[in-house]
Amino acid sequence: MNVKVFSRSKEINEVAKEYAKEKAMKLARYFDGVNAIDVTLNIEGDVYSTEVVASATKGNKFIGRSKDKNICAAVDTSIDKIENQLRKFKEKLKGKKRRSEKTTVILKGTEYEKTSLKGDGLADLWW
Repeated sequence: MNVKVFSRSKEINEVAKEYAKEKAMKLARYFDGVNAIDVTLNIEGDVYSTEVVASATKGNKFIGRSKDKNICAAVDTSIDKIENQLRKFKEKLKGKKRRSEKTTVILKGTEYEKTSLKGDGLADLWW
């Protein structure tokens, strides 16, 4: 996974950049499909703003933005937003797989019931 940390201001030190990089590296444990992460740090007056963009497979992008007076808090908040998005996306993918399996089981059950009712005279009433 490729992690890049950008700074729009010279006032942001290397310690803050390393902190952001370490936090961004931990995003890989939530979803294996993350290819690259770009972290942008900025300062406007006394407020730090961060933007984290995680690029995943098939062109999916996850974006987290936050502002805070403490740069570590701003980084943590934006990383937390990305973590939540990745968890939801992963659950969505798992849900699609489970739904398709359940659908085939239900359809098989319906075909079985339909064929078993044909012997009675009730099949015409239900179908």
